[in-house]
Amino acid sequence: MAAGPVAAVTVLAWLAAVYVPSTAIEASPLAHAVAAGRVSQLAGGGYSAYALSSDGSVWGWGDDLEGQLGNGSDGTATDAPVRALQLSDAVAVAAGSNSAFALRGDGTVWAWGDDGEGELGNGKETFTSEVPVRVKGLRGVKQIAAGEFAAYAVTRRGTVWAWGSNGVGQLGEKLSVATSDLPVKVIGLNAVRALAAGAGTAYALRADGTVWAWGDNAFGELARQKGLIGSEVPVEIQGLRGVTAVAAGADAGFALLQNGTVRAWGDGSFGDLGTGTCPIRHPTNCAGSSRPEPVGRVPQVLAIAAGTYAAYALAADGSVWAWGYGGYGQLGDGNTDSSDIPVRVNGLRHVVSIAAGGNAAYALQSNGTVWAWGYGTYGQLGDGGTGSSDVPVQVRGLS
Repeated sequence: MAAGPVAAVTVLAWLAAVYVPSTAIEASPLAHAVAAGRVSQLAGGGYSAYALSSDGSVWGWGDDLEGQLGNGSDGTATDAPVRALQLSDAVAVAAGSNSAFALRGDGTVWAWGDDGEGELGNGKETFTSEVPVRVKGLRGVKQIAAGEFAAYAVTRRGTVWAWGSNGVGQLGEKLSVATSDLPVKVIGLNAVRALAAGAGTAYALRADGTVWAWGDNAFGELARQKGLIGSEVPVEIQGLRGVTAVAAGADAGFALLQNGTVRAWGDGSFGDLGTGTCPIRHPTNCAGSSRPEPVGRVPQVLAIAAGTYAAYALAADGSVWAWGYGGYGQLGDGNTDSSDIPVRVNGLRHVVSIAAGGNAAYALQSNGTVWAWGYGTYGQLGDGGTGSSDVPVQVRGLS
């Protein structure tokens, strides 16, 4: 991996996971990609990305070292989408460092890729699966999310379940084990509407508009003083009301409020809180915040997403804005500078959905095309090459 932020362990700093992904790239037959439907959702993993089609199929591209593309091939990266096998009727997709997850219409959850920390949730500790396997014990699930090495599910009853790594309490259960290869119930949560997860911290949005968090607090991710001990059970993020969506970066949390503004807290080393408070225009060592702070002005935000050390906002006018670390071009504004205030991503209009991976980001336009920018060495931009890009390029075969 090219030089970048030091010790990038993340939500999507999986991306900076210490391993050497396969460098073999094979383009897939483009004419078949999502041929039966339109893209309805995007997800970014460590060095891989995923698209959910309206026909219920899931497509992935990028690194496949741990079988995380789900197409039965282990180790061969691809710079264009390939279909996950043995999976249909998917209604949502999520991605961790080297694992991916799909929610099916029947309320079951399926997983593939790395299982070294129990991420597949099937009780077998198989280490990898190149095709989707069912996560055991989960029914009636309505939403899924994934962090670095842990995954989460919200049931229709509003309860939350978690599995995978528990090294910093990110399973939300007072377990004495470092991992769980079966889902466990997160303590004390109900009426949950949505989830987000970072490197070692998870966030739950409740129906009353409050946000609850558990896991690591090394950088103030729980909105407690930086360095204070984390929490193995959910605690409320103070000062947040009227929240409609949550997102998580490596070590930072983000909340979208009803009035269309965004709040951020946690690590801000590269300007990734977007508050405009760094001492220099292109930050390299900025202060974080242990309380939610207003992100710089973006026109009426509809959705938010976060990658390793960068975050993104979809505005009501269909434009996309980015802030934070830009060393791989992941701010999409035509250069590799970082920014502690939101900058507009070049050339994107009529965007309806956004997602972020380790150091790459993705946008779905209303015409069904998918665009990507940022780090692309393992084909995760899906444009038929392995270069990075500081402006959006079209993902091939998704339209």
